Amino acid sequence: MKKQWAWRILFYLIGVNCMALGTTLNSKTGLGLGTVTSTPYAIACWLGMRLSTVVLIFYSLMIGIQFLIKGKRRLWRDLLQLPTSLLFSA
Repeated sequence: MKKQWAWRILFYLIGVNCMALGTTLNSKTGLGLGTVTSTPYAIACWLGMRLSTVVLIFYSLMIGIQFLIKGKRRLWRDLLQLPTSLLFSA
């Protein structure tokens, strides 16, 4: 069972790193943005803020909405997405 969790965590971290790398490359190359970052990018340009800061705020808002939508099915460990989002948006 522990080995299965280790693999899940490893693949999760690889996936999050790939997503963060893709987001950064999309915005830095000027070739356009994906749908995941288009809204935070527009807000960052409008407010004159750093993209990473707006992405963190936007993801936190989405996590909050997810928490509300899940209702009674939510788990407090779902909030662990917040520190992960902080780590990878910085």
